[in-house]
Amino acid sequence: MGRVVFDKQKDGKYGFKFSKTGYITAVYEFEVIAETLFSNRFSVSPITELGALRIVLDWDKSPADLDLHLVKSGGYHISYHNTIVTSDGSAQLDRDDQDGYGAETITVNRTDNNGVYTCYVHDYSNSSKNNSRNLSRSKAVVRVYNNNELTDTFYIPRDAKGNKWSVFQIRRANVEGVMRVSDGN
Repeated sequence: MGRVVFDKQKDGKYGFKFSKTGYITAVYEFEVIAETLFSNRFSVSPITELGALRIVLDWDKSPADLDLHLVKSGGYHISYHNTIVTSDGSAQLDRDDQDGYGAETITVNRTDNNGVYTCYVHDYSNSSKNNSRNLSRSKAVVRVYNNNELTDTFYIPRDAKGNKWSVFQIRRANVEGVMRVSDGN
């Protein structure tokens, strides 16, 4: 864990570049609201095998337990509950966080260019509350690293009801945002 200090900034969105030996160099975005960082957690990814895909979920202190899921149609379902490691070793849940902030990470060492993958986040802390707004207030961010580059960043839609965030799909090796919060049951 590290710490970075920024000079006071006007309200708006800003980018900063992170680089350190052994980690993926990336440009991250942060938002300042009322001269305060709106989201102040940024997980960085260690360098992966060439061709690997890493999905990283960060969020705020509440809700305490958000769960990252990756489903390959006709293949596997990676989450804390269903499949920690696929039978062929091609994908795994690297980290399950249950007390806020994250990060939760899934790494896919070999993707199928013809496969269809669906990524979603489930609010386990509020799993029985279908109309909860806690997930949309979590400041959740999903980052996708592909071939050791940060390629996609998705921010939870604000002020939405539901305990499931459908984040993106991968079709024909292209990441396509879904960005829908709904009832996860």
